[in-house]
Amino acid sequence: MDKIPFEDGVKLKNATVTIQEQEYEVIPAKYQGKTPMSSFNLNKMQSNIENTLVKVSPTEPSPKADVWLKRGKNSFNKNHIVKNYYIKDEDGSISEYDNNMCYCFDYIEVSPNAQYTMSNATATIFLIAEYDENKNFIKQNRQNDTNNFLTITTSETTKYIRISMGVTQINTIQFEAGEKTEYEAYIEPAIYVKKNGIYVLFKEDKKNVVSIGVEFKTGRIIDGQEEYCMFFNFGALPNNTSKGISTGLPNSYSYVKIYGIARKNDGTKYWVIPNDHIKLDFENGWITVTTYEDLSMFNATFEIYYTKN
Repeated sequence: MDKIPFEDGVKLKNATVTIQEQEYEVIPAKYQGKTPMSSFNLNKMQSNIENTLVKVSPTEPSPKADVWLKRGKNSFNKNHIVKNYYIKDEDGSISEYDNNMCYCFDYIEVSPNAQYTMSNATATIFLIAEYDENKNFIKQNRQNDTNNFLTITTSETTKYIRISMGVTQINTIQFEAGEKTEYEAYIEPAIYVKKNGIYVLFKEDKKNVVSIGVEFKTGRIIDGQEEYCMFFNFGALPNNTSKGISTGLPNSYSYVKIYGIARKNDGTKYWVIPNDHIKLDFENGWITVTTYEDLSMFNATFEIYYTKN
């Protein structure tokens, strides 16, 4: 973190730090005095925060670190690939169908004017596309020869890269800072906090606020694609007949699952849909249910999970 040019008499403020594109608010201390802190004490406090948040090796935290960001040297997550396509040389977009290739949809953050290496156990095609801070394409780096690595130096405006490779090589692909080193499997970045001298995984207490009809990401990856979900309020169920509502979702999406909950108005009973009493159909963006008895005292909501092709 850059030092804040504090002046004597300024009020104490919380610090905000960013780890893996996630912002965290750090409250350095509770200041109870009526007199604003001096610039000396404020800068000292900020230094303590800066020295606490350290990036270290994937195996050991640095001495006396209270917060440890555990991450590996390999930035390529093989679970985030899309098969049968690759990144075009001319504009960094996605190519037409090619069953020999695949690409990683992650935008991996890198530094400008820095050296990076993409490698593999055997020779293959390496494609590294560079993008600026707005994810506009800058240039493509390509290698297709007998070497098993490609080392580049990013441009002055490069902020992100995306990579593409032969589909059979994903189990030993590595993208790392600097020169080629021995292969290491991808490690999901995680934050550990020291408690009683032991590092424990930090789990943020998050409460998802889900709105009816508003799309949100589930955090899962299905066949290399991000999964999404939407909730729909179906309303009252019909009496021994059919009822449908339009979701507005297109046929082009790949639908993973859909189910509903039928709740009785007085709260005494509920069912998961479909069941022996209720049939469920989803086609052309429409949810249609058919009841086989009087269920007019029930209301239903539905969850639809899908990926975007």
